[in-house]
Amino acid sequence: MPGPDETRRLFGVPLYEPGVQPVWLEIESRGPVRVRFASTGIDAEYFSPIEVAYIHRSGFSGPARAAMESYYHDAAMERFVEPGVKESGFVFTNAWPGTKAFNVDLFGTDRNDYTFTFFIDVPGFVPDHAEINFAGLYTEGQITELDESGLPAGLDVLPRFTTDAAGIEPGEPVNVVFIGHGPDLRSALLRSDWQETAANRQSSGTPASRSRYLFGRRADAILRKSRGKNDGN
Repeated sequence: MPGPDETRRLFGVPLYEPGVQPVWLEIESRGPVRVRFASTGIDAEYFSPIEVAYIHRSGFSGPARAAMESYYHDAAMERFVEPGVKESGFVFTNAWPGTKAFNVDLFGTDRNDYTFTFFIDVPGFVPDHAEINFAGLYTEGQITELDESGLPAGLDVLPRFTTDAAGIEPGEPVNVVFIGHGPDLRSALLRSDWQETAANRQSSGTPASRSRYLFGRRADAILRKSRGKNDGN
């Protein structure tokens, strides 16, 4: 996953600025049949090589634009991988801050399908949760063990709202509880297109940002999910 600087060195233009993020793949087929690679598993709205060239056409002559299209086409990942052959190339995806979560979907001519899931760190981005020592947040005496029958009562005593730093003014409601191991939960959220927040996040000074304290501390991690390009957040 090349970052913005490496991407500019590779392609000669700032792909990240208009929102294009290249993902490099290498696929080796060790089976007896040809497999087809589907770019939509990585990003359902990925950019074709010609689209990427078109986005950066400004300032280039006609021959230069044609050369650019040819360059991006040659750099793109092949759609088919023959038996015993190794193919590599780029898929041009929508830029995504934080950990990039995606599938590599392969479809064999023998009707066998294969899916591989990846979580790749984007160079230059450090998520807020990377700075938290989760193992040291609580002492052993502060941890309560609950079985299934005791879970409802245990949840019932949890705070209903976040508060300000002083623990006085109520903030946003606490209306969802996830149960699971941290890494599994993070992977599930990332695969569902939730976005991480950078480690250097600063309080905006708004009432909402001042009221995100729970258990006496600010949020250990903030993830957001877009409702769609035209629907707000």
